[in-house]
Amino acid sequence: MDDDQTPPKTLPSLPLKSSESESEEKKIAAILSRLSLHYWRPEFSPSQLKLMIADYLDDLRGYSAARVERACREFRQNGENKFFPKSGEILDLMKDCYALPPSHLQPFEGLPALEGPRATKSVAQVLEEHGFIGAAMKWKN
Repeated sequence: MDDDQTPPKTLPSLPLKSSESESEEKKIAAILSRLSLHYWRPEFSPSQLKLMIADYLDDLRGYSAARVERACREFRQNGENKFFPKSGEILDLMKDCYALPPSHLQPFEGLPALEGPRATKSVAQVLEEHGFIGAAMKWKN
């Protein structure tokens, strides 16, 4: 095999979007690249690797690089995992983190209808009565 056709040992970089998401995506791509060093994988061409990592980044969008790194560490440290994870396996490890405990609060059913007398004075009148003349002037305008 020529040097030109030798598959890269790490995952290639991709063109990314905004600077904030670009930074997170670069971190996640680096995390996945590092994780791939621990597992055998087929010899992909550079274009195949770009497509694969683009799919992973799309699947993991919305999660922080720190959370993806924790999930990858958990996956790597599980002795039963023999192959590079599918993105769904990484997502499964992250879903447990965001599971909400059951709530003991009553569901919100809306505000009760207003009953009784309505206010008969304006805000400006109440402010004037209490000596806040400057603030009352602002409320009159």
